[in-house]
Amino acid sequence: MSASPTAKQQPLLAGHWYVIASPHQLRSKPLALERFGERLVLWRQQSGQIVAMPDQCVHRGAQLSGGHIDNDTIVCPFHGFAYDASGQCTVMPCEESWQIPSGFKLQTYTVCEAGDWIWLWRGPETGSLPPPPVEPLLEGLVYGELCDDWNAHYTRAIEVQIDYAHLPFVHKKSIGRFMQGNSFDVGTDLSSGTIKSWLNNHKKGSQQWAAIHYPNTWINSVGGKFYIQAVFIPVAQQRCHVIMRFHHPVKIPLIRQLVSWFGTQLGRKVIKEDRPVVQGQFPANSDDANEKLTPADAGIVGYRKLRRSHQAQLKAEIKPQ
Repeated sequence: MSASPTAKQQPLLAGHWYVIASPHQLRSKPLALERFGERLVLWRQQSGQIVAMPDQCVHRGAQLSGGHIDNDTIVCPFHGFAYDASGQCTVMPCEESWQIPSGFKLQTYTVCEAGDWIWLWRGPETGSLPPPPVEPLLEGLVYGELCDDWNAHYTRAIEVQIDYAHLPFVHKKSIGRFMQGNSFDVGTDLSSGTIKSWLNNHKKGSQQWAAIHYPNTWINSVGGKFYIQAVFIPVAQQRCHVIMRFHHPVKIPLIRQLVSWFGTQLGRKVIKEDRPVVQGQFPANSDDANEKLTPADAGIVGYRKLRRSHQAQLKAEIKPQ
């Protein structure tokens, strides 16, 4: 179940749990995904355990996601080859009397389901893996969910979430209307794997904070038990998939749906405002940027420092194949 990166994969970072999908996307049929520049297929065993592997039959290269699940195997739609959860081909209809060679096997990836997300581990698997960075503040809350696709590197999509100075300009017709002036005194806390930021010069600064849980999840406290959460999933070098959720404590039928709908509609408007600006940033990957940042960019500075630290660690631990 190794997910060790190749030299080709390293620019998207490894050694972490990445959210790659919402469980709502994975039903009874196989799910085709493009993640980290690769075509993957996800499917569930009868136990509910999720399996992730390349979406390509070793026989003739057909997409397994076009097939079906049968007795804890995924069956290729082209010639009926079946693969179990280890990636081994177990059924080969065209060669019933042939002992299937061990080389008819697909790589599988380590995945888990936690915090109502599907996570994939990218990196070396030495010893026990750490748990995914699930946000405990969201436990027991309900949510509405929306998805969007951006033609942008996921680092750019994440950074705009902790860019306070863009709010009065990009979001002047939505959330930016509530900003008090255009000057921002940004506070930050760079704990292990987390970049938390807030506005010191905002009357609700200590209550309305935002945090990135490295590598690709973000949460924004908007007061009380109301939170906006988003994940920014690497699809390819200049594409990412965004899933945003509006979490709240209202569980009364109808009112719950109404609050969820309102929160997701606001999120949809904010995403629509951010997307064209972020898609136009150059260079596409913020790792390659040579920008002149200001004190108001403190959260972005912290995020980039953390990325550089992890990249340096990976260079020492992972040798290109």
